Amino acid sequence: RRVLFHDTDIAPHVSKAKTKGRKWHRGPGQGASECSSQFLTDPPEWLEDSEQAQGKLACSCGAKLGAFSWHGLQCSCGAWSCPAFQVVLSRVDRHVLHVG
Repeated sequence: RRVLFHDTDIAPHVSKAKTKGRKWHRGPGQGASECSSQFLTDPPEWLEDSEQAQGKLACSCGAKLGAFSWHGLQCSCGAWSCPAFQVVLSRVDRHVLHVG
């Protein structure tokens, strides 16, 4: 196991499920109160296909972690991120570092 990103690499977004207006999300995540993914602010250094318009995020070990799209992707909560480097939370382990 290795560190793929830090919390400072995560892009904040406002859940469409928690705001008024149209329901933009569709599919299995419809009505989700929590996000099933996190979006990174920049392409991770381990991304190999960054020249492509879209593709899968895969670790150097070959594990599929999510997807990327320079045109944007939609979160399970309905929010859009563009460009998008989406990491599915169920495919990564969260490790909390205690400083001090």
